[in-house]
Amino acid sequence: MHYCEVMLKDMADSRRINGNIREEESRLSEDEQPPLPLSAVILSSEFWPTLKEEKLELPAVVCRAMEAYTHRYEKLKAMRTLSWKPHLGSVTLDVELEDRVLSNLTVSPIQAAIILHFQDKSSWTLEELSLKLGAPKDLVHRKLALWQQQGILREEAGGRYYVVETGSSKEKQERGVMLIDSDEERDSNTTTQSEQREEKLQLFWAYIQAMLTNLDSMTLDRIHSMLRIFVATGPVVTEMDINELEAFLQKKVREQQLLMSAGVYRLPKST
Repeated sequence: MHYCEVMLKDMADSRRINGNIREEESRLSEDEQPPLPLSAVILSSEFWPTLKEEKLELPAVVCRAMEAYTHRYEKLKAMRTLSWKPHLGSVTLDVELEDRVLSNLTVSPIQAAIILHFQDKSSWTLEELSLKLGAPKDLVHRKLALWQQQGILREEAGGRYYVVETGSSKEKQERGVMLIDSDEERDSNTTTQSEQREEKLQLFWAYIQAMLTNLDSMTLDRIHSMLRIFVATGPVVTEMDINELEAFLQKKVREQQLLMSAGVYRLPKST
């Protein structure tokens, strides 16, 4: 259980460190405040399974917030620093347009980075965004779909994307019909939602792997009860109900990343 204990301690420490940093920031003058509020899950890398690597260049305002957080972390933890995984995590934001405000949207970092770039320039091509984000064009194209579905971005001739500042009821109805009638758009919508959920499950999967590495095998109920402790301890992870967990584990079985027999899950033996 040593690895699992360290992972739980990481989550508890992350909550405490986030609280300490927020308390310090609350005492700063307005000019000294970080450009964005930020919370982090801080992992001891040697005790966690390797998280996926994916290149992503974040907007300058986000980088400044991360640098400010790192600086305050280094003051709290002498001789330690942070190595960020900018593609992991989630972002909660409001999008303010001329005739409406979309509040409390929770999106992935790359989706947030995309829409933040439209604050600096009103239109972008796929190629321009791909270059700015340092991400493949096919990935950026999939992530743009969310903002199109929300009626915030529109693609026009030549593959250029524009902000939709005002939207009529007719446009909203047409967009709704398109989502229902178009197989391609429906597939895009399903893919986007699935990808968003997969990104949120990265920490869950890492913890499940660590538990099974230490305990060899576990039932669904045991995994779920351990994850509930993990969620209760951590700062920013949302809970997964047992049915959702079972579907997630069965997906890992189909992908041959897990074995399941007589209701017990275990990791495949490495060859």
